[in-house]
Amino acid sequence: MSFIAVVVTSLVVALIGGVLWARRRYLVVTVHGSSMAPTYHDGERLLALRNRRHGAPTRDTVVVVDLPRIEVDVASLGGPDRHVETPTTTTVHGRLIKRVAAVAGDPVPDDVISDRSHVPEGMVALRGDNADASIDSRHYGLIHARHCLGTVRRRMG
Repeated sequence: MSFIAVVVTSLVVALIGGVLWARRRYLVVTVHGSSMAPTYHDGERLLALRNRRHGAPTRDTVVVVDLPRIEVDVASLGGPDRHVETPTTTTVHGRLIKRVAAVAGDPVPDDVISDRSHVPEGMVALRGDNADASIDSRHYGLIHARHCLGTVRRRMG
């Protein structure tokens, strides 16, 4: 094998290794909707550091959550002034971007659905920065911290 072939092969292997390393460490997500305004806006792309070896998320950080399928009562959306004649539900699931409102040991925020006074170990409460447009722990309660895929670090150009 020629010297050039060895160098090219080595570069290709290194490049593939680098790409795989980056995919294991980082996550790129796109904001959908206005639940995180004014911090993040619809269509913005964000870079998140995956949480695999970094432990549970901390309070006030913005996280990417892979939410399991949860049914939410639409009548509870939009606050106490909103009235829906026929109760209906909507399904919330998939990747969401939310702020961590409370972590294990913190008091459960007053408006979060919970049968506990403090957030239990391994759980978090989530909140959107734009409360009027966000479906969050006020509607579906506490979630397991394991559903937090990563912590948002910055906007992508």
